[in-house]
Amino acid sequence: MSGPSTMPPRAPQELDLPALSQEEDARLDAMADEDIANDVGVPLDEAIAWVESWGTRDQLPTPKARKLS
Repeated sequence: MSGPSTMPPRAPQELDLPALSQEEDARLDAMADEDIANDVGVPLDEAIAWVESWGTRDQLPTPKARKLS
């Protein structure tokens, strides 16, 4: 894994993300709450390694969420 990213963090409003309906936002929140309650996710070190590999010749595959404990 390489060192920390040198890119400055961007505010959410700068990312040009599509707007979600209230229903979709609530559905995604419920899914996230369920994952948290079930201790499901991607370990932070794997997520960081994946993001840092973007744009390189050796880009890593998207990490898969799994039971963390």
